[in-house]
Order: sequence, then structure tokens, then C-alpha cells
Amino acid sequence: MLALSPMNGVRAFERYINFDLAPQPLGTALVAFANQTGMTALVDGELASGLQSSSVIGRFSPQDALQVLLAGTGLVIRYAGANAFTVGLPPPQASVGTQRSPWSPVQ
Repeated sequence: MLALSPMNGVRAFERYINFDLAPQPLGTALVAFANQTGMTALVDGELASGLQSSSVIGRFSPQDALQVLLAGTGLVIRYAGANAFTVGLPPPQASVGTQRSPWSPVQ
């Protein structure tokens, strides 16, 4: 697991930031994203291994920039607060007629 810590305490979702992140290995891109936004990220290094980020160029909210950054990776974001998130695999899809556990995330 990689834990990426914020550089500052500014609430990440309350502003727009000019991003200039080129496509790069996903782990490296997430470190750059965390440093630029001040957010804390928890990422499984094995999941990120071999994956490439999309470029993020322009003025975005951190939420939107992170969506663009992860586009095409198959990974999803789970927010753990205003300044923290994890990146992981999406939950498995229930097949037709399968009962959902009461503790399953709503999709």
C-alpha cells in the first residue's frame, strides 16, 4: 500500500486548480496529484503497477481531475472524507436474480 499525504491542510474540494499532469505511471501520477491538491491517498501499489494515467491539463476541481487521471484504468475512487480517498477495484456486479447483502454498497 502506498500512503500519499497532503502537503497542506486546505480543503481539497473547495477550489479549482490548474493541472498539468502528463500521462505517466499511475503511482507516480497519484503522488503528483496528492502533492498538488493536498489530499491524502491510499493506493495498493500492486493495483497501480503497470497502469498508465491519463493526462490532466487545465483547470479542474480535484474530484474532476482525479476522475480524468484514472480514466481507462478500471479503478474507482472511494472518498474517505473531504481530503482523503482510496483507489481500488470496482465492487463485483451482482448477477440478475442475485440477492444483495444488506451491507453491500449501493450502486
